[in-house]
Amino acid sequence: AGYDLQIKKGFITSNTLYEIGSVQEQKKEFTYAPVPDGTGIYTWIDYNENGVQEINEFEIAAFQSDADYIKLLIPTNEFIKAYSTIFNESFTINPKTLWKSSEGLRDLISRFSSLVSLQINKKTLEGNLASQFNPFLLNISDNVLITEASLMSGFLYFNKTNPKYGLDFSYQSNRSKTLLTNGVEARTNKNYGLRLRWNISRKFSTIIKAEKNEKVYAAEFYPGNNYFIKGYLGEPQFVYQPSSVLRITLGYEYSNSENLLGEVGERALNNKVTLDLKYNVIAKSVININTMFANVDYIGAPNTPVQYTMLEGLQSGQNYLLNVSFDRKLSQFIEMSISYEGRLTGDNPIVNTGRAQVRALF
Repeated sequence: AGYDLQIKKGFITSNTLYEIGSVQEQKKEFTYAPVPDGTGIYTWIDYNENGVQEINEFEIAAFQSDADYIKLLIPTNEFIKAYSTIFNESFTINPKTLWKSSEGLRDLISRFSSLVSLQINKKTLEGNLASQFNPFLLNISDNVLITEASLMSGFLYFNKTNPKYGLDFSYQSNRSKTLLTNGVEARTNKNYGLRLRWNISRKFSTIIKAEKNEKVYAAEFYPGNNYFIKGYLGEPQFVYQPSSVLRITLGYEYSNSENLLGEVGERALNNKVTLDLKYNVIAKSVININTMFANVDYIGAPNTPVQYTMLEGLQSGQNYLLNVSFDRKLSQFIEMSISYEGRLTGDNPIVNTGRAQVRALF
Protein backbone atom coordinates (compact mmCIF):
# COMPACT_ATOMS: atom_id res chain seq x y z
CA ALA A 1 0.00 0.00 0.00
CA GLY A 2 1.21 3.49 -0.83
CA TYR A 3 0.19 6.85 0.60
CA ASP A 4 1.19 10.38 -0.45
CA LEU A 5 0.59 13.46 1.69
CA GLN A 6 1.08 17.17 1.02
CA ILE A 7 0.29 19.96 3.50
CA LYS A 8 0.25 23.71 2.88
CA LYS A 9 1.36 23.58 -0.77
CA GLY A 10 4.47 21.54 -0.04
CA PHE A 11 5.37 22.78 3.46
CA ILE A 12 5.23 19.10 4.47
CA THR A 13 5.45 16.29 1.92
CA SER A 14 5.31 12.61 2.75
CA ASN A 15 5.55 9.47 0.57
CA THR A 16 4.91 6.12 2.28
CA LEU A 17 5.06 2.54 1.02
CA TYR A 18 4.19 -0.47 3.20
CA GLU A 19 4.04 -4.08 2.00
CA ILE A 20 3.84 -7.47 3.74
CA GLY A 21 3.66 -10.94 2.24
CA SER A 22 4.83 -14.53 2.47
CA VAL A 23 7.40 -16.18 0.21
CA GLN A 24 9.27 -19.45 -0.22
CA GLU A 25 12.89 -18.55 0.44
CA GLN A 26 15.93 -20.58 -0.55
CA LYS A 27 18.79 -20.86 1.90
CA LYS A 28 21.91 -19.38 0.34
CA GLU A 29 25.64 -19.80 0.26
CA PHE A 30 28.02 -17.42 -1.45
CA THR A 31 31.32 -17.51 -3.26
CA TYR A 32 33.57 -15.12 -5.19
CA ALA A 33 34.18 -15.47 -8.92
CA PRO A 34 36.91 -13.81 -11.00
CA VAL A 35 35.98 -11.32 -13.72
CA PRO A 36 38.12 -9.31 -16.19
CA ASP A 37 40.62 -7.07 -14.39
CA GLY A 38 39.06 -3.94 -12.94
CA THR A 39 35.46 -4.85 -13.81
CA GLY A 40 34.40 -6.35 -10.47
CA ILE A 41 33.70 -5.10 -6.95
CA TYR A 42 35.93 -7.18 -4.66
CA THR A 43 39.66 -7.80 -4.34
CA TRP A 44 41.46 -10.82 -2.88
CA ILE A 45 44.07 -10.24 -0.16
CA ASP A 46 46.02 -13.31 0.96
CA TYR A 47 45.99 -12.42 4.66
CA ASN A 48 47.54 -15.69 5.87
CA GLU A 49 49.90 -15.87 2.84
CA ASN A 50 49.11 -19.51 2.06
CA GLY A 51 48.25 -18.91 -1.61
CA VAL A 52 44.70 -20.23 -1.16
CA GLN A 53 41.62 -18.06 -1.78
CA GLU A 54 39.44 -18.19 1.33
CA ILE A 55 36.03 -16.58 1.86
CA ASN A 56 37.26 -14.26 4.60
CA GLU A 57 40.05 -12.84 2.39
CA PHE A 58 37.84 -10.87 -0.02
CA GLU A 59 37.25 -7.16 0.53
CA ILE A 60 35.42 -4.44 -1.37
CA ALA A 61 38.20 -3.01 -3.54
CA ALA A 62 39.47 0.43 -2.52
CA PHE A 63 40.84 0.93 -6.05
CA GLN A 64 38.98 -0.01 -9.21
CA SER A 65 42.13 -1.50 -10.77
CA ASP A 66 42.11 -4.17 -8.00
CA ALA A 67 38.40 -5.03 -8.39
CA ASP A 68 38.84 -8.45 -10.03
CA TYR A 69 36.04 -10.47 -8.33
CA ILE A 70 32.29 -10.42 -7.87
CA LYS A 71 30.20 -12.01 -5.13
CA LEU A 72 27.82 -14.76 -6.23
CA LEU A 73 24.95 -16.10 -4.15
CA ILE A 74 24.47 -19.84 -4.61
CA PRO A 75 20.92 -21.11 -3.97
CA THR A 76 20.63 -24.41 -2.12
CA ASN A 77 17.97 -27.09 -2.43
CA GLU A 78 16.46 -26.21 0.95
CA PHE A 79 13.38 -23.96 1.00
CA ILE A 80 11.79 -22.27 4.03
CA LYS A 81 8.58 -20.28 4.42
CA ALA A 82 9.29 -16.66 5.21
CA TYR A 83 7.46 -13.40 5.79
CA SER A 84 8.56 -10.32 3.87
CA THR A 85 8.14 -6.75 5.15
CA ILE A 86 8.94 -3.62 3.13
CA PHE A 87 8.60 -0.06 4.41
CA ASN A 88 9.76 3.09 2.62
CA GLU A 89 9.18 6.63 3.89
CA SER A 90 10.31 9.99 2.54
CA PHE A 91 9.47 13.11 4.56
CA THR A 92 10.35 16.72 3.66
CA ILE A 93 9.76 20.06 5.38
CA ASN A 94 10.11 23.28 3.39
CA PRO A 95 8.95 26.38 5.36
CA LYS A 96 9.64 28.67 2.39
CA THR A 97 6.32 27.65 0.80
CA LEU A 98 4.33 29.12 3.73
CA TRP A 99 4.93 32.75 2.80
CA LYS A 100 4.92 34.66 -0.49
CA SER A 101 7.34 37.16 1.03
CA SER A 102 9.27 36.87 4.27
CA GLU A 103 11.06 39.27 6.57
CA GLY A 104 12.69 39.07 9.98
CA LEU A 105 12.01 35.78 11.76
CA ARG A 106 10.05 34.45 8.77
CA ASP A 107 13.04 35.04 6.53
CA LEU A 108 15.29 33.12 8.94
CA ILE A 109 12.88 30.17 9.19
CA SER A 110 12.33 30.03 5.42
CA ARG A 111 16.06 29.49 4.90
CA PHE A 112 15.82 26.04 6.55
CA SER A 113 14.59 22.84 4.92
CA SER A 114 14.92 19.15 5.76
CA LEU A 115 14.65 15.70 4.24
CA VAL A 116 14.30 12.40 6.10
CA SER A 117 14.10 9.03 4.35
CA LEU A 118 13.83 5.49 5.69
CA GLN A 119 14.00 2.17 3.84
CA ILE A 120 13.43 -1.18 5.56
CA ASN A 121 13.41 -4.59 3.90
CA LYS A 122 13.39 -7.74 6.01
CA LYS A 123 12.45 -11.42 5.85
CA THR A 124 11.75 -13.54 8.91
CA LEU A 125 10.65 -17.07 9.60
CA GLU A 126 7.06 -18.18 10.04
CA GLY A 127 5.50 -17.58 13.44
CA ASN A 128 7.06 -14.20 14.34
CA LEU A 129 3.94 -12.04 13.82
CA ALA A 130 5.28 -9.04 15.74
CA SER A 131 8.28 -8.75 13.44
CA GLN A 132 6.16 -9.42 10.35
CA PHE A 133 3.72 -6.55 10.87
CA ASN A 134 6.01 -4.09 12.65
CA PRO A 135 8.68 -2.83 10.19
CA PHE A 136 10.49 -0.92 12.95
CA LEU A 137 11.22 -4.07 14.95
CA LEU A 138 14.81 -4.63 13.80
CA ASN A 139 16.41 -6.37 16.78
CA ILE A 140 15.47 -9.76 15.37
CA SER A 141 16.88 -12.86 17.03
CA ASP A 142 19.12 -14.95 14.81
CA ASN A 143 16.91 -18.03 15.06
CA VAL A 144 14.09 -16.34 13.07
CA LEU A 145 16.14 -14.01 10.87
CA ILE A 146 16.70 -14.52 7.14
CA THR A 147 17.66 -11.04 5.92
CA GLU A 148 17.39 -7.53 7.31
CA ALA A 149 18.43 -4.30 5.60
CA SER A 150 17.70 -0.72 6.61
CA LEU A 151 18.86 2.65 5.36
CA MET A 152 18.04 5.85 7.24
CA SER A 153 19.21 9.30 6.19
CA GLY A 154 18.42 12.77 7.43
CA PHE A 155 19.47 16.17 6.09
CA LEU A 156 18.97 19.65 7.54
CA TYR A 157 19.75 22.43 5.05
CA PHE A 158 20.34 26.12 5.62
CA ASN A 159 20.36 28.31 2.51
CA LYS A 160 20.12 25.25 0.26
CA THR A 161 19.26 27.27 -2.87
CA ASN A 162 21.36 30.32 -2.01
CA PRO A 163 24.14 30.70 -4.61
CA LYS A 164 26.44 32.51 -2.15
CA TYR A 165 26.70 30.22 0.90
CA GLY A 166 24.97 27.34 2.65
CA LEU A 167 25.27 24.87 5.52
CA ASP A 168 24.18 21.21 5.64
CA PHE A 169 23.88 18.73 8.52
CA SER A 170 23.53 15.05 7.65
CA TYR A 171 23.04 11.67 9.29
CA GLN A 172 23.12 8.30 7.55
CA SER A 173 22.81 4.79 8.94
CA ASN A 174 23.09 1.69 6.78
CA ARG A 175 22.49 -1.72 8.40
CA SER A 176 22.37 -5.21 6.95
CA LYS A 177 22.12 -8.65 8.50
CA THR A 178 21.94 -11.93 6.58
CA LEU A 179 21.58 -15.55 7.59
CA LEU A 180 23.86 -17.79 5.52
CA THR A 181 24.32 -21.54 5.73
CA ASN A 182 27.40 -21.11 7.94
CA GLY A 183 26.07 -18.36 10.21
CA VAL A 184 24.97 -14.72 10.47
CA GLU A 185 26.83 -11.83 8.84
CA ALA A 186 26.09 -8.23 9.93
CA ARG A 187 27.35 -4.80 8.82
CA THR A 188 26.59 -1.31 10.13
CA ASN A 189 27.83 2.02 8.77
CA LYS A 190 26.93 5.33 10.44
CA ASN A 191 27.97 8.81 9.39
CA TYR A 192 27.39 12.23 10.97
CA GLY A 193 28.36 15.12 8.70
CA LEU A 194 28.64 18.88 8.54
CA ARG A 195 29.26 20.70 5.23
CA LEU A 196 29.81 24.42 4.63
CA ARG A 197 29.98 25.93 1.13
CA TRP A 198 30.95 29.52 0.36
CA ASN A 199 31.31 31.12 -3.06
CA ILE A 200 33.91 33.75 -2.25
CA SER A 201 33.80 35.27 -5.74
CA ARG A 202 32.86 34.31 -9.27
CA LYS A 203 36.11 32.32 -9.64
CA PHE A 204 36.85 31.15 -6.09
CA SER A 205 34.81 29.00 -3.73
CA THR A 206 35.44 26.77 -0.74
CA ILE A 207 33.83 23.70 0.83
CA ILE A 208 34.57 22.61 4.42
CA LYS A 209 33.54 19.17 5.66
CA ALA A 210 33.58 17.53 9.08
CA GLU A 211 32.48 13.94 9.70
CA LYS A 212 32.20 11.33 12.39
CA ASN A 213 31.76 7.75 11.20
CA GLU A 214 31.35 4.26 12.63
CA LYS A 215 31.87 0.95 10.82
CA VAL A 216 30.91 -2.38 12.38
CA TYR A 217 31.35 -5.86 10.93
CA ALA A 218 30.43 -9.10 12.71
CA ALA A 219 30.38 -12.64 11.34
CA GLU A 220 29.82 -15.82 13.33
CA PHE A 221 31.91 -17.91 10.96
CA TYR A 222 35.03 -15.64 10.92
CA PRO A 223 35.16 -13.83 14.30
CA GLY A 224 38.77 -12.81 13.62
CA ASN A 225 37.52 -10.42 10.92
CA ASN A 226 35.14 -8.56 13.25
CA TYR A 227 35.73 -4.88 13.97
CA PHE A 228 34.15 -1.69 15.35
CA ILE A 229 35.96 1.28 13.82
CA LYS A 230 35.22 4.82 14.95
CA GLY A 231 36.74 7.70 13.00
CA TYR A 232 36.78 11.48 12.57
CA LEU A 233 37.52 13.53 9.47
CA GLY A 234 38.05 17.18 8.57
CA GLU A 235 38.48 18.39 5.00
CA PRO A 236 38.68 21.91 3.52
CA GLN A 237 38.56 22.24 -0.27
CA PHE A 238 39.36 25.27 -2.40
CA VAL A 239 37.94 25.53 -5.91
CA TYR A 240 39.24 27.77 -8.69
CA GLN A 241 37.06 28.01 -11.81
CA PRO A 242 38.28 30.78 -14.10
CA SER A 243 35.98 29.70 -16.95
CA SER A 244 33.27 27.22 -17.85
CA VAL A 245 35.84 24.81 -19.32
CA LEU A 246 38.38 24.63 -16.46
CA ARG A 247 37.94 23.67 -12.80
CA ILE A 248 40.78 23.11 -10.28
CA THR A 249 40.17 21.76 -6.77
CA LEU A 250 42.78 21.64 -4.01
CA GLY A 251 41.93 19.75 -0.83
CA TYR A 252 43.48 18.71 2.46
CA GLU A 253 42.06 15.94 4.64
CA TYR A 254 42.93 15.02 8.19
CA SER A 255 41.43 11.83 9.60
CA ASN A 256 41.98 9.51 12.52
CA SER A 257 40.32 6.21 13.37
CA GLU A 258 40.48 3.49 15.99
CA ASN A 259 39.27 -0.10 16.25
CA LEU A 260 37.36 -0.43 19.53
CA LEU A 261 36.82 -4.19 19.26
CA GLY A 262 39.28 -6.64 20.74
CA GLU A 263 42.56 -5.93 22.48
CA VAL A 264 44.83 -5.12 19.54
CA GLY A 265 44.00 -1.39 19.56
CA GLU A 266 44.57 -0.58 15.90
CA ARG A 267 44.88 3.16 15.20
CA ALA A 268 45.37 5.16 12.01
CA LEU A 269 46.25 8.80 11.37
CA ASN A 270 46.03 10.10 7.81
CA ASN A 271 47.13 13.43 6.32
CA LYS A 272 46.04 13.64 2.71
CA VAL A 273 46.46 16.30 -0.01
CA THR A 274 44.47 16.12 -3.26
CA LEU A 275 44.59 18.11 -6.48
CA ASP A 276 41.91 17.62 -9.14
CA LEU A 277 41.70 19.21 -12.57
CA LYS A 278 38.81 19.01 -15.04
CA TYR A 279 39.19 20.55 -18.49
CA ASN A 280 36.70 20.53 -21.37
CA VAL A 281 39.06 20.46 -24.35
CA ILE A 282 36.29 21.00 -26.86
CA ALA A 283 32.53 20.58 -26.70
CA LYS A 284 32.73 16.78 -26.94
CA SER A 285 35.93 16.04 -24.96
CA VAL A 286 36.81 16.10 -21.24
CA ILE A 287 40.16 15.58 -19.48
CA ASN A 288 40.19 14.66 -15.77
CA ILE A 289 43.40 14.57 -13.70
CA ASN A 290 43.27 13.47 -10.05
CA THR A 291 46.35 13.36 -7.86
CA MET A 292 46.73 12.46 -4.19
CA PHE A 293 49.49 12.30 -1.60
CA ALA A 294 48.74 10.67 1.75
CA ASN A 295 51.03 10.25 4.74
CA VAL A 296 49.63 7.43 6.88
CA ASP A 297 50.66 6.52 10.42
CA TYR A 298 49.20 3.11 11.32
CA ILE A 299 49.59 1.19 14.58
CA GLY A 300 48.38 -2.40 14.58
CA ALA A 301 48.80 -5.81 13.01
CA PRO A 302 49.64 -5.57 9.29
CA ASN A 303 47.84 -7.35 6.45
CA THR A 304 44.46 -7.71 8.20
CA PRO A 305 40.84 -6.84 7.27
CA VAL A 306 40.90 -4.11 9.93
CA GLN A 307 43.96 -2.45 8.37
CA TYR A 308 42.48 -2.58 4.85
CA THR A 309 39.20 -1.04 6.05
CA MET A 310 40.79 1.67 8.20
CA LEU A 311 43.34 2.74 5.57
CA GLU A 312 40.97 2.28 2.58
CA GLY A 313 43.59 0.30 0.68
CA LEU A 314 46.52 2.60 1.52
CA GLN A 315 49.63 1.52 3.44
CA SER A 316 51.51 2.91 6.41
CA GLY A 317 53.99 5.54 5.21
CA GLN A 318 53.81 7.65 2.07
CA ASN A 319 51.20 6.97 -0.63
CA TYR A 320 50.97 8.49 -4.12
CA LEU A 321 48.03 8.17 -6.53
CA LEU A 322 47.53 9.53 -10.05
CA ASN A 323 44.43 9.10 -12.23
CA VAL A 324 44.15 10.55 -15.73
CA SER A 325 41.16 10.05 -18.02
CA PHE A 326 40.16 11.34 -21.46
CA ASP A 327 36.56 10.99 -22.64
CA ARG A 328 35.36 11.93 -26.10
CA LYS A 329 32.04 11.60 -27.87
CA LEU A 330 32.93 10.39 -31.36
CA SER A 331 29.39 10.53 -32.68
CA GLN A 332 25.81 10.59 -31.46
CA PHE A 333 26.00 6.89 -30.59
CA ILE A 334 29.70 6.19 -29.90
CA GLU A 335 31.84 7.28 -26.93
CA MET A 336 35.55 6.65 -26.31
CA SER A 337 37.32 6.57 -22.94
CA ILE A 338 41.07 6.29 -22.23
CA SER A 339 42.39 6.21 -18.66
CA TYR A 340 45.57 5.65 -16.65
CA GLU A 341 45.97 4.88 -12.95
CA GLY A 342 49.32 4.95 -11.16
CA ARG A 343 49.66 3.97 -7.52
CA LEU A 344 52.58 3.77 -5.09
CA THR A 345 51.53 2.78 -1.56
CA GLY A 346 54.03 2.38 1.28
CA ASP A 347 56.84 -0.04 0.45
CA ASN A 348 54.82 -1.83 -2.26
CA PRO A 349 55.99 -1.68 -5.88
CA ILE A 350 54.36 0.88 -8.16
CA VAL A 351 51.16 -0.24 -9.91
CA ASN A 352 50.38 1.05 -13.41
CA THR A 353 47.01 0.39 -15.05
CA GLY A 354 45.82 1.62 -18.44
CA ARG A 355 42.42 1.16 -20.08
CA ALA A 356 40.79 2.01 -23.40
CA GLN A 357 37.09 1.58 -24.04
CA VAL A 358 34.65 2.33 -26.81
CA ARG A 359 30.91 2.34 -25.99
CA ALA A 360 27.98 2.15 -28.39
CA LEU A 361 24.80 3.82 -27.13
CA PHE A 362 21.49 2.45 -28.29
